[in-house]
Amino acid sequence: MTKILHVIDTTGPGGAETVFIELLSRSRSGMYEPVVVIRGHGWVYNELDRRGIKPYVFDAKGSFNFRYLFNLIKVIRKEKVSLIQAHLLGASVYSVIAGFLTRIPVVVTLHGIVDVDNERFLSAKFFILSKLAGRIVLVSKDLMCRLKALVPVNSDKLSVVYNGVDLESYKLEKHKKLKEELGLKDDDIIIGSVGNVRKAKAYDILLKAASLLVRNESRVKFLIVGDNDNDLFQELLALRLRLGLQDAVYFLGFRQNVPEFLAGIDVFLLSSISEGCPVSVVEAMASEVPMVVTDCGGLSEMVEEGVTAVMCEPGSPVALFEGVAHLLNDANLKEVLVANANKEASLRFSMEAMLDSYRSIYENLLAR
Repeated sequence: MTKILHVIDTTGPGGAETVFIELLSRSRSGMYEPVVVIRGHGWVYNELDRRGIKPYVFDAKGSFNFRYLFNLIKVIRKEKVSLIQAHLLGASVYSVIAGFLTRIPVVVTLHGIVDVDNERFLSAKFFILSKLAGRIVLVSKDLMCRLKALVPVNSDKLSVVYNGVDLESYKLEKHKKLKEELGLKDDDIIIGSVGNVRKAKAYDILLKAASLLVRNESRVKFLIVGDNDNDLFQELLALRLRLGLQDAVYFLGFRQNVPEFLAGIDVFLLSSISEGCPVSVVEAMASEVPMVVTDCGGLSEMVEEGVTAVMCEPGSPVALFEGVAHLLNDANLKEVLVANANKEASLRFSMEAMLDSYRSIYENLLAR
């Protein structure tokens, strides 16, 4: 069986980390055997452990950690690895160097422009990737265009593979458990967001839009799921207090069971100012939840305004407010969006579609 080394240098949770875990764990039942290297304990480690996968754990701190590179090379030789799959920029640079020194092909996956924004020595890192990577996978055409405009990169090595999810796991019965948990009324309207608290998610814009919405409809409640253990979360709590939204906006923190959360909301809202191919949007499509999303990054490749989602200008509380208000006031539109988005998810964003694309890339490189 062919061994593939899967490498990531973050501990999660997040969209890139979810794709990393799904990609390696689902390859176990096929023709590939995963070997895994991560940088430390946390959600990624715990999720791998839950799935019966024991990773190598190496600290990757530092501007260039020679020990980490040597450890990668040792694992490649010890495990007789045939191919490397790396995610995110930091892990990818180490992986292509290790692959070059061991003559092992490397597939690099980059998940969003925020992963490379403000990186030191960006041009040098991409020069290394462009020269040494066998294939550079990007999660949207928009990300491909933005990277090509930002840094020199060999276009012949670029591929676009959209993120996919296990669609069947999101087909759950609608429920009122969230309302019961938070003590909300049966007729309250639940607007849910999924994503870790970070600047790219623009939750400050969401809060300002929420303040406009609750003036017109007091039944509207906003629930935000995602890791919030950082200073930005404290700033958002202060903003929520200034806007008087303590009883209208709830930060629920990280939750393992996203399908269960999505089955309990009425509208999915994405307020981001930067995205690649957000897994949360695919999850909402599969969960048959009507969506309001900002037109940023790869979103225009995933959804179509008025067909699969309501799309808004990013960075504008007024635009977000108007988009949600429009959807709430048009029951027929909700049904149309849900039906079309669910069909689109089945056609383009299934787990099988993503895995088939990666398998094709792997087989092409291994055949060389």
